[in-house]
This record gives sequence, C-alpha cells and structure tokens, in this order.
Amino acid sequence: MSPEASQVHQFKTTRTFGPDRALERAGYPLELHVTSVLRAAGFGCEKSPYFLDHESGKPREIDILGWKYCKNEIGYHVHLHLVIECKKSTSPFVVLCHDAGEDSLLRHSLFNNLSLSSVDQIICGSAIFAKKDSPELFSRRPTPLLDAPTRCGYAVVQAHQNGDTAVYNEVHKLAKAFEHQVKGDYKFKKRFLRGKEKADKRSRKEMEKTFLCHWPVLVVDAPLVEAYLEQDGQLVVAQREFSTIQLRLPWQKSFHDGLAIPVITKPRFAEFVNDILDFSGMIVDPDVMESGLHVVRLGKKEKRKTARLSKIELSSTEDANGAPNTPK
Repeated sequence: MSPEASQVHQFKTTRTFGPDRALERAGYPLELHVTSVLRAAGFGCEKSPYFLDHESGKPREIDILGWKYCKNEIGYHVHLHLVIECKKSTSPFVVLCHDAGEDSLLRHSLFNNLSLSSVDQIICGSAIFAKKDSPELFSRRPTPLLDAPTRCGYAVVQAHQNGDTAVYNEVHKLAKAFEHQVKGDYKFKKRFLRGKEKADKRSRKEMEKTFLCHWPVLVVDAPLVEAYLEQDGQLVVAQREFSTIQLRLPWQKSFHDGLAIPVITKPRFAEFVNDILDFSGMIVDPDVMESGLHVVRLGKKEKRKTARLSKIELSSTEDANGAPNTPK
C-alpha cells in the first residue's frame, strides 16, 4: 500500500472508529448540552465532581452539579441545587409503574423528598400546598411542565437488554450523590448560623433569609416510555418525554423513606430548568409564603420561628378570648 493510500485508510478508520464515536456513545455530547442549558439559565456548573460513597467509603463521580440563587424583591432567596446524571442510549428507557394513577411532576419530585430534607420544609414545602390550594398566586409564573401529569415508577430499565444492572447502579449512584449534597449543604448552613463558620453579621443575616432546595435529575438522550397495567389487567406502554421514579433506598431504615427522581428527555430539559427557576422564584414570594404557611397550619413554635426569620405577619392561632382561629 502506498503512503498516500495508507494515510487515506488511516483517516477513514479514525473517522469511523475513532475517539469521537466513542465519546458520542458514552454520552459526552449530552453532558455538554445539559451544561450549556444550565449556564444559559444563569447556573454555576461543576462537571464530574466527586462525592464520598457512604456505603463503600470510596470517592465516586457524578456527571453534573448545578447551582443558582433565586432572589426576590424583598431580599429572600432560594439556593437551588441540581444533582444530575446523564444517560445516552439507542434503546428506550422504560419506567415501570405500579398503576395508571397520575399526579403532577412537581408533587412527585419535590413533595416526596420532604422527608429527606431536600428542601427547607416550612417554606418550600408550604409553597407546594399553596400552589395546589391557591393557584391564582402562581399565575404570574406558570410552570406547565412541572404541573403536567405523570406517573411515578418504582424502577427504570433499558429495553432490549439482558439485565438492568447498569441502569440500577447509575440511578443509585445519583441517589447517593444527591444525599451527599443535601447533608453537606445543611450541615454547612447549621454551622454558619451557629457561628462555627467565620462570617460577618451581614452574611449571617443573608443566610437566615436563604432557603435550600435540591433536585436530583436523570437526563436521558433516548426514547422514554412508561409501562403500567390498566384496571382490567391490560399492559400499556406509553411514550413520554418526562416521568418520575420513586426509589426505596436500601440503606435507609424507614419504610417511608425514599427518593423521587425526575426523568427528563433531552428535548425537554431546557423547559424543565425554566420551570424550576420560576417555581423557586415563587417559593419566596411574600404572598405565596404567607398563604402556604396558613395552609400547612403550623404550630405556635414554628410560627414564631418563621415569623422571626421571614418577617411575615402571621395571624395568631388564638383570638382575644383564647379560642383557636382557623387559618384562611
């Protein structure tokens, strides 16, 4: 073979079997896409950060960590964190659901994670109730994707594969990374407010007005379907662009503990991010905060604590005669 022919052959081989194809199959372009969407929305991003696996005690890598402050007009803000794992495949991902019941993506994904302290429960949790019972307060910032109905699955598997070990491992790695991030952020916040971290008074006051909100997200570049049984026992397989899985984590002791993870396809990820930002902005809206706190009917101690932090005028739990008032 002549030198010229050898060079042509080498070029064709590199184009066909070279590192660009390997990187594409590994999902690297998907990770770049997700990072670019986050940065366009004003997020800070860290690519391939490490966390400590609490079971093995060894460092592991998660695909993307994103963060952003969402501040309102009176100085309260949400520190938003996204812990993201990306998966690319030519085979569909199948979310296995218990039944055909549906609820909003927001309630599946955020409300179910309150027990893990993935959100500041008094403020962020009350906003979820406010969104359901006082929808007019949220009309200024609609979140159509988060409000869209979806089913909640108990597992995600890959079609046309002999086993689901690879997907199982990736999803549980995401769960561990998420819990690591949540615990680390709350530990720092508590130390900061107790004066164990060096900071001036202004920084401490800002931290008192900061509410944490975390989201684990699985982004897939592949067809996504939900599989469930109708009441008559008929198997239904429906193509979707987003779904949710609710995991029962083996290392948690309580049966009620679990983790809800949104599963979002690549074309809908930008919309998902925009909806999260809009919802986070509404979390600290004064009207939403007050309405939500009334809906969840906090006790006296929690009301005094929340009123001190947020300076929101909350109605007393008792009237002048000592009779209890019912929150409106």
